[in-house]
Amino acid sequence: MKHLFIDSAIIELQKGVKRTWHQAVKHGPPVLEPQGPLEQPRLHIWNPPLRAADDDEWQMWYIGGEDLHALHARSQDGIEWYRPDLGLVNSEAHSPSNLVDLGFEAQRKERRLVLCRPGDEASTSERYHALTRVGGRLKPLDSSDGLNWHFHADHPGIPSDDEYRLGYDPLRKLLIATVKLGGRKSNVPLAVPEYGRAVALSTGEDGLNWTEPEMVFHADFRDREAGAEEIERHLSDDSLLSPLYVDPDHRWSDVYNMPVFRYEGLYLALPVLFHQCGFWQYAGRPEASNQDGLLWPCLAWSRDLREWRRPHMREPFIPLSPIDDPAIYDNGAIHACAPVRRGDELWFYYYGSRFSHVSLALLQEAGLVVDQTMPSGAVFLAKLRLDGFASWGAGGEMGAILTRPVTVDGNELRINAHAPHGEVRVELRDAESGRAIPGFSFGETLRSRTISFADGQVHPRPNGWGARFEDDPETDDSVPFNGDSVDATVAWSGGSDLSSLRGKSVRVLFALRNADLYAFEFAEA
Repeated sequence: MKHLFIDSAIIELQKGVKRTWHQAVKHGPPVLEPQGPLEQPRLHIWNPPLRAADDDEWQMWYIGGEDLHALHARSQDGIEWYRPDLGLVNSEAHSPSNLVDLGFEAQRKERRLVLCRPGDEASTSERYHALTRVGGRLKPLDSSDGLNWHFHADHPGIPSDDEYRLGYDPLRKLLIATVKLGGRKSNVPLAVPEYGRAVALSTGEDGLNWTEPEMVFHADFRDREAGAEEIERHLSDDSLLSPLYVDPDHRWSDVYNMPVFRYEGLYLALPVLFHQCGFWQYAGRPEASNQDGLLWPCLAWSRDLREWRRPHMREPFIPLSPIDDPAIYDNGAIHACAPVRRGDELWFYYYGSRFSHVSLALLQEAGLVVDQTMPSGAVFLAKLRLDGFASWGAGGEMGAILTRPVTVDGNELRINAHAPHGEVRVELRDAESGRAIPGFSFGETLRSRTISFADGQVHPRPNGWGARFEDDPETDDSVPFNGDSVDATVAWSGGSDLSSLRGKSVRVLFALRNADLYAFEFAEA
């Protein structure tokens, strides 16, 4: 199993190192922009692209226009997308079209399809599963090709507000639905007035039988602090988008949606935090209001889907862009999908909006939308180094990380590290005794065996952090790693083969200088 450094569960001790949280790097302009009556003025994407059954192309399902059409696109490289004429929905107004057949006469918001396919991303043996919201509940759909769907109209459904996401855990063969619980004024069955919008979890194995939703995630005081700070930054910086309605007495932060995905030994999520800053009323509906504000995804992780942790500073995982480049207009809201792996990178497709959380009618009233064909939202792409969510790093002074006991379950130790102008060294220690294992030792490289005090006295180093035993190997067997690799094999003077240690419990001691370490694992050569 690969060990990430997103949390500190694997770390016993550390010294002279600092953890860095990394943001996904934006590709640039949209990879899919709205065009034509089915899509203008904006596109949404709620699930990541999947490999086509023939493995030659990528498939994207997305949501188009104010009428929220379920649409389909294809691509060879994940960057340039085309819209195939599917010929599935007979409509003179939309012929030819890339409309997906949902299997029922769906009204506007009922067309918002979120889907997944069990198995790996190129699986052809499993059916597609999907959810769409009808009458305040999520109804299941299934399909053999992702284009022609069977709608289970009689299914009781999962209670949900108007945002929901669907993922799959291939290890547990588990479908994972995260549904939006209503805010302070909502009347949905699972409203959570004390938190505002929050997230509930429902799971299933066959797409038809689901557990009762249970609340698992909500915003907290730190989210509200971070949101208020960011709103103030936008208001004071002309290069950033400011919301239309700002009222400090009505600031609040809650959770808009939360895609969840399995990554190595963890569940990761990209909860979209909605940082509100004022109320507005719907045009022509004096009794109905909503909140203006900015939205962006953050990172969260869990080991059981129920207890979630996050970086303390609540940094955005994909931040809003400045407004200085008209071609890149993810300025007011970003909703991200789970990633797809492309080589040594993770690709995150996301919806980016030109505006903050207000209606099209209000934007027109404010004179911000004059041309109905001007795109207000599109599908963008951001990329991240494989395993690159977080790293532990050291500068010019040597830093060290000692892990908790791990089992050597492969004949090589591999690391994901960035050290083109530095080094990473590795020592293996017996987990029970703490002694360096001969042939896999630092010797005296990391620090001396004795301590010199100011009065000139010299004492043996006591047991504990950095301790070396009198009978520990004195030779330095480690071969420093210098370079940048997501899958580098660690070597010692005797080579990289760990067959003699297979099944043994060890602690791994990493020494870093001018380097960042993202992950490690024992694997087969």
